[in-house]
Amino acid sequence: MRYLVSRTRSRAFTLIELLVVIAIIAILIALLVPAVQKVREAAARTQCGNNLKQMGIAIHGFHDANKFMPYSRQDTAETWAVILLPFLDQLPLFSNWDMTKNYYTQAPTVLAQPVAVYILPGAPCRGRVVAKHLRRCAARDHESKRAGLP
Repeated sequence: MRYLVSRTRSRAFTLIELLVVIAIIAILIALLVPAVQKVREAAARTQCGNNLKQMGIAIHGFHDANKFMPYSRQDTAETWAVILLPFLDQLPLFSNWDMTKNYYTQAPTVLAQPVAVYILPGAPCRGRVVAKHLRRCAARDHESKRAGLP
């Protein structure tokens, strides 16, 4: 008489099943990465549009207060970016700005304070913009002194 041996199947996953599951998860992640990048780009685009809107509102506020549009630049003195600071809720920074000095002779602490509205949201160098600009200004100042210019 033959004994029937019942073969019970193990409840563990086989190696092939695990590899298939890992491959499916990898494909889903690969499909998700571009979607996340598009969402980030859309958020940066929206923030950039909001910054432009804030600058437009500040220009209108300046015009309402002074009855003329802000000038782009007066010699090397303050620019529209400086005179709009009170209208962008940056009154403390505007108060620290010395209107008797030109841009290049302002205190480094004043020049080092970034105004978020003026910086492009998606810029890869967002945190390094001010330091790079200060180095460029220092080099330009050094060159003008070497050339004997004021």
